[in-house]
Amino acid sequence: MSQPEAKKAARDTEVFIGSAEHPIRFSYLRAPKPEQRVNESTKEKEGDPKYSSMVIVPKTGPWKELADKAMRATAADFFPGKKFETLDCVWRDGDDDKEDEKGEAVKGCWFFNCTTVNKPQVVGTERDDDGKLKRLDDTEIKSGDWGRIKINFYGYEKRGKKGVAASKGNLQKLKDGDPLGFQTNADDDFDDTPL
Repeated sequence: MSQPEAKKAARDTEVFIGSAEHPIRFSYLRAPKPEQRVNESTKEKEGDPKYSSMVIVPKTGPWKELADKAMRATAADFFPGKKFETLDCVWRDGDDDKEDEKGEAVKGCWFFNCTTVNKPQVVGTERDDDGKLKRLDDTEIKSGDWGRIKINFYGYEKRGKKGVAASKGNLQKLKDGDPLGFQTNADDDFDDTPL
């Protein structure tokens, strides 16, 4: 199966996910600005600030097959001879009962989390005068927007667990979506009537 409207991945562990016909959705988006992890028990910041996102992938698109191929290639590179099914995998099923806390946005979808310490480029669909896609700042993309993303899968071994995780690459916003999370628009919250 070819990847619609996307360039060919440079490595077997890379995949482009999303297209105009089958876009993916961004949630918990930390793209233009990184965020540092906070330890739940100590409330201290840990590690390097990271750019991250949950990527919500509607099951109606072709992306599961492409991602599965890249994840299996990753597993073979990092864990030769290990059965893929025995590894912890970043790709999750939003219809699985144990994922209920993720909310309605993941129902009927696959989803996964991805991070990177390197700042990804975030572009829209319009081009500059020089023909390059226009870069977006943090006011022009939000959790809930639809687009495409480049992912590089990698193997990890931590605290005795082996698995396949996702490194976030560049993003392209294709269209606005309803905001996810608790963010509201001030114009919807207030009117000009004094109390």
